Amino acid sequence: MVELRQKKTLTIFLASPGDLETERRVTHEVVDEINKSFCRTLNVSIDLLGWEDTLPGYGRPQEQINHDLDKCQLFIGMLWERWGALPGDQYSSGFEEEFERAQNRRVKTTSLTYGLPSRKWIRLDFKILGNNSSK
Repeated sequence: MVELRQKKTLTIFLASPGDLETERRVTHEVVDEINKSFCRTLNVSIDLLGWEDTLPGYGRPQEQINHDLDKCQLFIGMLWERWGALPGDQYSSGFEEEFERAQNRRVKTTSLTYGLPSRKWIRLDFKILGNNSSK
């Protein structure tokens, strides 16, 4: 009898202003390569979401992005020279709103891990599918 294992998905939200277009593209390429190389063997895939992947909807555009952010298990925020665009609310940028939302969720539920690597990717804290290596 063939045993069917349910594939697990790690959902990652990648937050950054538009000045890191190359880094965002490379991150997507790396995730695609990881999924191609290890998805079948490990029975795990990575779903990488960012503001450019958010579908349009009713209401404030940042709220649509926040909906995607709320689905993730890992938040990665990247900054370089820009802080981001005004989201039209109490925050100075969309990045700030995303970071604050992720940080608040982490404090309240511990169901989200986040990392703020430098442009050279010095440090990244992460939790993969319930195994928290950052505590």
